[in-house]
Amino acid sequence: MLVDAHGRPITPPDLEEIATTNDGRDVTRGYVDALDYLRPQDKILEQRCRGDWEVYEELLRDDQVQPAWQQRRLAVVSHEWVVEPASEEPADVEAADFVREQLAQVELDRITFKMLSGVFFGYSVGECLWGEDSGRVVLRDIRVRKQRRFRFSPKGELLLLTTRSPRGEVMPDRKFWIFSCGADDDDEPYGRGLAHHLYWPCFFKRNGLRYWANFLDKFGDPTVIGKYGPGATPEEKQLLKQVVAAVRNDSGITMPESMQITLLESARSAGGDFGAFVDRMDASIAKVIVSQTMTTDDGSSLAQSKTHLSVRDQVVKSDADLLCASFNAQVIAWLVDWNFPGSQPPQVWRRFVETEDLGARAHRDVAVSQLGYRPTIDEVREVYGGEWEPMPQAAAPSGMPEFAEGEEEVSNTPELLEAKLERAAAPALEQMIEEVRALLEESTSLEEVRDRLIDIYASVDPAGLADALAGGLLVADLTGRAEAADA
Repeated sequence: MLVDAHGRPITPPDLEEIATTNDGRDVTRGYVDALDYLRPQDKILEQRCRGDWEVYEELLRDDQVQPAWQQRRLAVVSHEWVVEPASEEPADVEAADFVREQLAQVELDRITFKMLSGVFFGYSVGECLWGEDSGRVVLRDIRVRKQRRFRFSPKGELLLLTTRSPRGEVMPDRKFWIFSCGADDDDEPYGRGLAHHLYWPCFFKRNGLRYWANFLDKFGDPTVIGKYGPGATPEEKQLLKQVVAAVRNDSGITMPESMQITLLESARSAGGDFGAFVDRMDASIAKVIVSQTMTTDDGSSLAQSKTHLSVRDQVVKSDADLLCASFNAQVIAWLVDWNFPGSQPPQVWRRFVETEDLGARAHRDVAVSQLGYRPTIDEVREVYGGEWEPMPQAAAPSGMPEFAEGEEEVSNTPELLEAKLERAAAPALEQMIEEVRALLEESTSLEEVRDRLIDIYASVDPAGLADALAGGLLVADLTGRAEAADA
């Protein structure tokens, strides 16, 4: 018996899974032991869609859902995939080479694009078409199937719904790649997709557009009112009705002098802005799919657009990582187990490399150069690429004094660094001051200046000033380190 440091017995770990969904143990699902398959826990899917994923498929017809969702999926497949061996052992390297060869023969980007539908619906299923070649099991293709053709048994088995078995047939092991995501726990094999969160924004938007169309149809043209005098006969009333109908369609009408035609126009109130409502729903849809709005709609500034783009890239990378992890744990592991027993399976990933903004780097280098420093030729080649050589030095004008070789350089004192930084930041500060100066000349009141200052602040690009400050801080840091090292 194992005991701890105080002599108390240590309870051994329980190796069995306890909180399972098997045999009706999950009280949140009710008595599922009598059912053939688990029902999804998505309340919208069950109550509004009658348990049919086809309703979620209709969401893809929305003019905001489709481009935003396509942007998210295409961003994943636009990154190249790589195969990394588990170790440098010859067996692991050989397994990685074999997997790389297999993936090169199938359209992995097409498969990835379709399997990412699991992010939208909650889960996706791909059927692996295996084959044999030279005594090895090879991957011929992966066919992505519709989600609504499958269910999961209480034991977690994949069931295929067919005409002969509407309650589902148990599928063989290591035949179907199942990708599930979005659920808050592991008790939900169906996942929780974006469609769950998009249902209500799309529902409100669709009905808002319908009411908007009715509004335009009813109030786009004025309502025609016909008036007849007391004692009018039924024939005269019928004639007036025909005249009223003719006003909307004919260019000219005739009517008795005793009848009157007037137009009733609606006074539009501020509360009837259907366009703002539809735009609000489009913004909600974009936030659900790509977690921001400026890669699908117009933005207000370059800085904000870069921030929103970085948010979208984080979402895209998470999609790629989740899908690749599922692919590695299933398809890749199966291939290696069959063909290289005892070897560790390689890892397949999408390469995400953050490219440096060379424009910002060039601005920073210029700011640093104005403080008296320059990068080495090796660093220039590494950062900007290509072949570089020093520019020829201009000959010194006659009569100018020449400095002796080996003359001691003037040290960068705090005062000198401050003066250099002031010169480096002057262009950026002058640009910002010029914006305010132009505003003061154009404005007619202090209230107008106050209101427009916010817009100018959002439109001014602080990159130049930021580069100068960054360069100054870098030089000050390097100078301090050098002085500390010499001390």
